[in-house]
Amino acid sequence: MEKYEHLRCKRIGKSGWFRPPVTPVPDNGEMTDTEAQAEERWMEMLRQMTPAQRLARTWELSEAVRQMFLANVQHLDEAAQRRRLAEACYGPEAAERMFGK
Repeated sequence: MEKYEHLRCKRIGKSGWFRPPVTPVPDNGEMTDTEAQAEERWMEMLRQMTPAQRLARTWELSEAVRQMFLANVQHLDEAAQRRRLAEACYGPEAAERMFGK
């Protein structure tokens, strides 16, 4: 078994979809899909970065999440996209106040 084999995505059925391995819920009840070793490597990498590098990495990750979100809603009309974005950013209650039911 490779060193990081336990971190690889697993294939689900014949559909071709993959899912990351999920770490069991810790005692504090906080859900995570990140192995403790991977989290520690990530934190160590962040510690070694300059503030400017951390800011750039944050921007890159935020842009990646934005692109995934937009790819997921591109089939919707513009009004529905705006509502979904409001729900994702501010929650369903705030979106309902902004857009109605």
